[in-house]
Amino acid sequence: MFTGLIQNLGRVSCLKPGLQGLKLGIFAPKTYLRACLGESISVNGVCLTVMDKTVKELFFFCQKETLDRTNISFLILGETVNLERALKLSDRLGGHIVQGHVDGVVTLDKKESIGESGRYWINLPRRIFPGLLLKGSVTLDGVSLSISRLTKTKLAVDIVPYTFEHTNISLWKSGKRINLESDLIGKYVEAFIMKERKR
Repeated sequence: MFTGLIQNLGRVSCLKPGLQGLKLGIFAPKTYLRACLGESISVNGVCLTVMDKTVKELFFFCQKETLDRTNISFLILGETVNLERALKLSDRLGGHIVQGHVDGVVTLDKKESIGESGRYWINLPRRIFPGLLLKGSVTLDGVSLSISRLTKTKLAVDIVPYTFEHTNISLWKSGKRINLESDLIGKYVEAFIMKERKR
């Protein structure tokens, strides 16, 4: 379980395809190199398990399901990724409840300047993501954000300077593939309502 508050940035150091999936290596800050084998870490919003590590890198195995549902398969060597360690029960829940289970990949349409902030418009595919609500929470590449605008085909999030400077959002360009996880509570409520309607 995560909060969507990015703690550090990492850099892709290894992309080794195999028969069953992909070995992903990340150059990580020192605090992350103290992570234990088997620990869960959010990489661009994807919950991954540390399978190996060196004095400079963490390694993860991404199975086909992960590659099919996330932007991991589109990463390139040297690319910057958002990192967050799993939430402790004693931690503050500063963002919102994030599972690290990506619902799908969306693309960045455009960016608009709004004073010192930026508004990022995201293209939504034809299939509907459950749990998306105006002023509700959404996770984009692991970052907990609030939906400021919502239509049938797009959503917008407003990025404050701090978030821009401390996440990989500063590197986003039009067409960028982004992992989206919709709000957990919204998804469960919507699923329950739909189930009741079918009775």
